[in-house]
Amino acid sequence: MRHPLTLTLYSVDSILPHMYLEGRSSQRTIQVISRITVFEDGTLEAECGPIPCGEVGRRCIADQTSCRADTDVFSGMRWAPNGQSVLMRCCTIKMPNKIYVGTDLVTAGSYYEGGAIAKKDMYFPKGREYDFIANIRTEQGGVRVWVYRIACGENDKRVEFEPMVVSHPEPAPQERLQKTPR
Repeated sequence: MRHPLTLTLYSVDSILPHMYLEGRSSQRTIQVISRITVFEDGTLEAECGPIPCGEVGRRCIADQTSCRADTDVFSGMRWAPNGQSVLMRCCTIKMPNKIYVGTDLVTAGSYYEGGAIAKKDMYFPKGREYDFIANIRTEQGGVRVWVYRIACGENDKRVEFEPMVVSHPEPAPQERLQKTPR
């Protein structure tokens, strides 16, 4: 039985409009998407978590069909006008080491979860590593995710800053022409 995909965000204020989680203090925590779930009814749910080092989200562009693998990361989404694909918000990402892990097809009733990597599974012997979802695409049978790993050295820190969000200009509403009787 086929179900249409429905878009839902698990933690809306941590993903949209910025990928920052406001804490009790004035400091912001930098976030990336670390989990995506595709429910049996086709609903998508995205969750985010903090990166251990580097910088993400200094510049964001909305309504993209995909994010550039070398410089951008997926940070939010909405349905495209066709109702079958998603438009993403892509934000810049900079870190000491970014490693391509692979792709996975997340089917109905399943999820992909990244996050902090256990010491035994790390690529490097020291530091911290974290898997995140850099890009997604709807496909027949589910959602394709592109997974990358952040590899931080022992002394690498997160970079805190104020983000700049770029949106496409909205078209001006057209005035309706009314015919006047003669």
